[in-house]
Amino acid sequence: LFEDILKWKEVELGSLISKDFLEFVERYVPEDFDFLGNYLKKIVLPLSSAHGDFHPENILIDKNQLYFIDWSRYSGRSSRHFDLYDYYIFSKKDKEESWIMAWQKEFDRVDDEVLGIKTKKDYLLAYGIWKAAEDLRVLNIRGKLDKFKVKKYINFIKIIKELNIVIQ
Repeated sequence: LFEDILKWKEVELGSLISKDFLEFVERYVPEDFDFLGNYLKKIVLPLSSAHGDFHPENILIDKNQLYFIDWSRYSGRSSRHFDLYDYYIFSKKDKEESWIMAWQKEFDRVDDEVLGIKTKKDYLLAYGIWKAAEDLRVLNIRGKLDKFKVKKYINFIKIIKELNIVIQ
């Protein structure tokens, strides 16, 4: 799935995430709007199609055949790195652990590859922001953005700032 990656066009992260993320930031943490907007412009990653919700529960095995289910979040304009990290993080995290906690642990790793695929710290950061944006999009659609979820994503933004990542 990544063999032609060098031929893929690179795009800014901001062009791949839903507007819900920046709207959330503007409403709840406006002091971080410029900071995060800068990340969305500086992080570039390979453009591709992606499943959008790629984790072990959406992979079925029957008689040595793999079946990928739940394509409701598929996008022809995304990054397969998001699927790579989704699978990796959701397959490693503890059952009671949030994806944000598992994602944050990955920043302590030194490796520049995930499951045999070359990657960059910028892509891991991009995944976290994309995942938060997707969660916020779905929460908004369902009318489920309550005060606990608001606090969760405000804390996520604080984590991003604390990581103090210099974009390459």
